[in-house]
Amino acid sequence: MMERKVYRFKELASTNEFAKGILKESPEGTLIIADKQTNGKGRFGKSWYSPEEGLWFSVILKPNNTLHSARYQLLPLLAGVAVCEAMLGLGVRAKVKWPNDILINGKKVAGILSEFVDGTVILGMGINLNIKEFPEEIKDTATSLLLEKGKAFDKDIVLKLVLKKIEEKYKLFKASGLDKLLQEWRSYSDTFGKRVAVNTPTGVLQGEMIDIDSDGALLLKLPSGNTEKIFAGECSLIHINKPQRTQR
Repeated sequence: MMERKVYRFKELASTNEFAKGILKESPEGTLIIADKQTNGKGRFGKSWYSPEEGLWFSVILKPNNTLHSARYQLLPLLAGVAVCEAMLGLGVRAKVKWPNDILINGKKVAGILSEFVDGTVILGMGINLNIKEFPEEIKDTATSLLLEKGKAFDKDIVLKLVLKKIEEKYKLFKASGLDKLLQEWRSYSDTFGKRVAVNTPTGVLQGEMIDIDSDGALLLKLPSGNTEKIFAGECSLIHINKPQRTQR
């Protein structure tokens, strides 16, 4: 990717939190890996189950060009495409769910957490690699590569493959190849063109996901016919037998 400096730990509270403490002295491409996280972070302050059987890491990126800075929110989408392509290389078909979830057969196998600090991006990633059992509260919604393929995966091989794909997509991003990146994301989308419910900070919206904008925002066609542009939220498919309440 770039000249990487690598920090590797047997156990760490959070790779993203560690990255925040070394931003100033760290070159672009610095990699932080933990075999286990004791306080793994998800979006909106949620915890992330991070046992030794998973792959947990953060990469420090510094896209300091102002054009790119305005598009930082595309980096989680970029990373989602990279993970899906890496999994194809492992014989696994995965999908992306806006904005940052990676799914296999409708269950979450990986997640991405991007944090922006003083022009620097911390791209945190968690992949459920060889986990056999999940806690009660997520066992129905989470899966792992081992559960899906019936075999264990080598952590270092998967890491190398994912980082290679991130590097490819990041180079495209820096070269302003945004249209191609967005088209790739659409091709992996689990919700593109489908009816969804989006839990936003101001309430739940229901409609058809018609696209993502050039800045990574979700474009939702409401029942009224109007289009809502959503920058942050949690998106889920609407099933006919599970009607969703709509606000706004």
